[in-house]
Amino acid sequence: MGNDGVTIVRLLKAGIPVTLDADVKTKFQTDDTKGYNVIAEIKGTDKKLKDEIVMLGGHLDSWHSATGATDNAAGSAVMLEAIRILKAIGVQPRRTIRIALWSGEEEGLLGSRGYVKKTFADPATMQLLPQHEKFSSYFNLDNGTGKIRGIYLQGNETCRNIFAQSLGTPHIGNSHLSATATQKKSSSKARLAEADN
Repeated sequence: MGNDGVTIVRLLKAGIPVTLDADVKTKFQTDDTKGYNVIAEIKGTDKKLKDEIVMLGGHLDSWHSATGATDNAAGSAVMLEAIRILKAIGVQPRRTIRIALWSGEEEGLLGSRGYVKKTFADPATMQLLPQHEKFSSYFNLDNGTGKIRGIYLQGNETCRNIFAQSLGTPHIGNSHLSATATQKKSSSKARLAEADN
């Protein structure tokens, strides 16, 4: 919170009414109404495993009634930082690590659903595409900032063992993998996980 925000909080705590005037300037872009996902990879190095995909991501668009900082610039920044760190320390992964930053998620999971349909399977027909065989699960960060205290499986129990083995630390173990969550928020990770069932 900036100095103005601190002043407003201080005035409100003192019982002094605060009135704000806002000059909001909005422009709707109509030249190009398509959404664009951002996809990047660190290629795998193992001859037998390099075609297998480990995937992580978030979404680039923001919720229309918010600033977008928490939903979901924070999640996108964390995922980008994870990839940056792996590159900086020179990791040579056996499997390909793919990051996906979705567009149009707040408008109906458009970016991730389109990607799943084009890359892994059409959820309507479950006609599997070749890449589906090399993909098992996806880690999506879209629940705000702060320490990650668990993983919401969004009803997909088949991912429980994958995450329990991968993230089985004292901080994020099997006891912190929940099939249901208190925050009812739809997310692309359910769509990607559905393609694996």
